[in-house]
Amino acid sequence: MADIKKYTGPRTQDFIPVKEIRDGIVVLEDGSLRAVLLASAINVALKSADEQQAMIMQFQGFLNSVEFPIQISVQSRPSREELNNKRKNCCDYRRANILNLLNGLLIR
Repeated sequence: MADIKKYTGPRTQDFIPVKEIRDGIVVLEDGSLRAVLLASAINVALKSADEQQAMIMQFQGFLNSVEFPIQISVQSRPSREELNNKRKNCCDYRRANILNLLNGLLIR
């Protein structure tokens, strides 16, 4: 049986100064706190002008009320409908190419 060597290099924990995770909040070695929040997307373009203005003002109010450093990360993903349409279009394209190829073979 082959000898399995155990990894002895630095661990992830050596680079990230996490002391503990308490109630969903990360407590760092220096006592500072970190948290991750997930917010759902809202399609602002589908809202009326008044609703858009209200949303912008609410977000502005939120940002103005924050009294500590904050990092906002935005990630955009296609919807299931967009993925299904892309898949359907791809299949339709392939199907059309196969039919054209078969028609070409049958005509000869």
